[in-house]
Amino acid sequence: MKTAIMQPYFFPYIGYFQLISSVDTFVIYDDVNYIKGGWINRNKIVSKSTGNKPSYFGLTLEKQSSFKKIYDIKIKQRDFYNDKLKRKISSCYKKSPHFDKIFPLFEEVIDLESNYLTDINYCGIKKVCEFLNINTKIIKTSRQFSNDNLSGQGRVIDICKKLNCAKYINAIGGQEIYNTNDFRSNGIDLKFIKTIPIEYEWWNLSIIHQMMTFDKTKLQNMLNSYKLV
Repeated sequence: MKTAIMQPYFFPYIGYFQLISSVDTFVIYDDVNYIKGGWINRNKIVSKSTGNKPSYFGLTLEKQSSFKKIYDIKIKQRDFYNDKLKRKISSCYKKSPHFDKIFPLFEEVIDLESNYLTDINYCGIKKVCEFLNINTKIIKTSRQFSNDNLSGQGRVIDICKKLNCAKYINAIGGQEIYNTNDFRSNGIDLKFIKTIPIEYEWWNLSIIHQMMTFDKTKLQNMLNSYKLV
């Protein structure tokens, strides 16, 4: 079985979904500390309304802190900020070819009846996977593994062993922190996913931009534009 583990990002870019589609089980890693300035509650879009320059969009958080676990982070003043967020996406993409199909999906996620960031992100990831016909099993929380005493690579290896994982696939940035021999000694084949450059300037923006811009066939072709190293 192939497994990947990632923090729950807010409508992440296509590479995140390449990772999900490359494995059998994907673990949402939300019992680690929240990181300010990352991709957990925000991402980037671009359109004529942003001057064709990348612009942030995202969720406004209540008492965010790098000392809190991701699963403890709540959304602030949901009704007020949700309306602002939906207006921004509508303004940016209302003339996009797939707006009528994708905007309701976006609204459904944003209007989820939960005040917790991890629930919103999980819902967004699931909805995009369903839309793209990605059938990977997604485990909502890593808390079930009861290994808070471990950290870093040791914790990842422990999760893999508990899932009877024979191959662990990580984002390419993990090459600097994970040791292939350590995984191999635990019976796990470690690989890294590397996105093959896509001939499109904004391929690394939020998946929302790609879904608004391209049809499903094009998106599914983009999903396969990677290699394992």
